[in-house]
Amino acid sequence: MLLTFDLLPKQVKNCARNLAKGKVPSVPPPLQKIWNQIIQSLTIPAYPKAGYWLKISVSAISSTRNLERAFEYAEESLDILRMAISTARFHLPRYAIALNRDKNTAFPVAKGVEFSKYVYNPRHQNLIDELSPICIKPSSELERRIKNAIHFYRIADNNSPDHHKLFLYVAAIENLILGANDRDVLRWKFSEKGAIMLSDKQKERLDLAKELKTLYDKRSKIAHGGKADYDFFLATSSRSYLRRIALELMNLISNRNLKTVTQKRGQLGQSLDEYLDNIIYSG
Repeated sequence: MLLTFDLLPKQVKNCARNLAKGKVPSVPPPLQKIWNQIIQSLTIPAYPKAGYWLKISVSAISSTRNLERAFEYAEESLDILRMAISTARFHLPRYAIALNRDKNTAFPVAKGVEFSKYVYNPRHQNLIDELSPICIKPSSELERRIKNAIHFYRIADNNSPDHHKLFLYVAAIENLILGANDRDVLRWKFSEKGAIMLSDKQKERLDLAKELKTLYDKRSKIAHGGKADYDFFLATSSRSYLRRIALELMNLISNRNLKTVTQKRGQLGQSLDEYLDNIIYSG
């Protein structure tokens, strides 16, 4: 719902005026110092009365989930404008004003602000060193595919609604392992190649092939307009398989000098297809 500034609740108007002046009201003391730093980097309208305000009502079991859902709905509202005005580029603001009706208070909230930290672990450094050149300047077709898959991984994790996550994870796996020669047998090759890369045990490969076919069917259903119900376990599996296959490809690039998915003339021994064929027909 779009509202003019004058139609906003009194607490929200007061909060907006204070933010426009660089003040952060109604924030618990431990967060005050953090918000004083955050507000310096936010683009806040100097005149809150300008334009319209988007009102979104949400309810969830936690304040964190409330915030996530509110920004998801706001992003969907911008999708409408993106389609209606195709020449414009709309970006969701990083902050909003929340109104807690139970406590009758308004306070600022920001998208993507997570009060947590990652403690550096040296055992991750080798992988970081291997990923850096691939993400910055990929040197082969296979490295470019890994970079694209990482983009899909990020979009699914950070920007996708739950019911589309599986589609993006599976699409990323497709991007990693399917080539021109697989065009007419995508489902079969997807499950076969994926299973071989995920395990070296026959029984596990057979089980994985069945599960990968299920993932591919689910992805195809979403792609072709079917109802996209969210399945937490399938989405989690597809996310795990994507990461494992990407890491295995990095290992093959390093140890077997693979550069492409499909074999190219004059480049024997450098394609993923050749490597997998040797496994399939080795015994």
